[in-house]
Amino acid sequence: MMKLLRLCEMPPRWIIEPTDKEFALSSTAEIQCKADGFPKPRMAWKKAAGSRPEDYRALGHSDSSIQVRDDGTLVINSIQKRDEGYYLCEADNQIGPTLSAVIYVNVQAPPHFEIKLRNQTARLGDPAVLVCEARGEQPITIKWSRNGAALSAREPSPRYTIRQQKTDGGASSDLSLQETSRRDSATYTCVASNPFGQDNTTINLIVQEKPEVPFAIKVLNKSGRSVELSWSAPYNGNSDIFQYIIQYKKAKGRCRPVHWANAGGVRVVGSRAIDPW
Repeated sequence: MMKLLRLCEMPPRWIIEPTDKEFALSSTAEIQCKADGFPKPRMAWKKAAGSRPEDYRALGHSDSSIQVRDDGTLVINSIQKRDEGYYLCEADNQIGPTLSAVIYVNVQAPPHFEIKLRNQTARLGDPAVLVCEARGEQPITIKWSRNGAALSAREPSPRYTIRQQKTDGGASSDLSLQETSRRDSATYTCVASNPFGQDNTTINLIVQEKPEVPFAIKVLNKSGRSVELSWSAPYNGNSDIFQYIIQYKKAKGRCRPVHWANAGGVRVVGSRAIDPW
């Protein structure tokens, strides 16, 4: 005689109950939510419309970046700050009350610099302060380097100090040079990092000073009341040379200006005979 086995109805119960999660910005977020029962429960995810755990709306249909797998796993591709908030997972098989769990998804942003490269000038001998500001989740650590060589914030230096402080949206660091010298003209890199990633920005510091004296001055041609001179351009002090001042004097006399010459090769014609120095 055949015996019939009667299957018992069973309300949903958790296999994997979801809990609060943290994800790095732009990563793929996967949140498991599994339940069993008989009949097999239907799994559904919803997200709160606002900042409070209420007014939930269904997920997985209108947004192409969001997927709900058959096993109840919620997948958010390239998760963004807008995806942060309260989520509700439900398991329902029409037997007993619906099983539900509310979790909070926190999207953690790595540091980010709005400006990646900039130039800054300073006069020779003056102080200079280089500032980099990063946005992102705490804790943020900021480190400096000069032409690729690390600068220590812990070891005291008579030439520079490094100070870091928190800001509303991240962190800021100042590199202060007490008295700039020619060797301070360099590429300074600021690297900000936290548990979710890192970013960097570069500052080209240009220390400007007066130009050096022209050299290799030669008389190329001298005839009558004119003379043709040549010289080699000196170190320009990190600033364009706009003009040269040419002076002359007689064997017994004082220097007198002849002409203001634009930078570069020029031919200057004097208003009177010019004797060489």
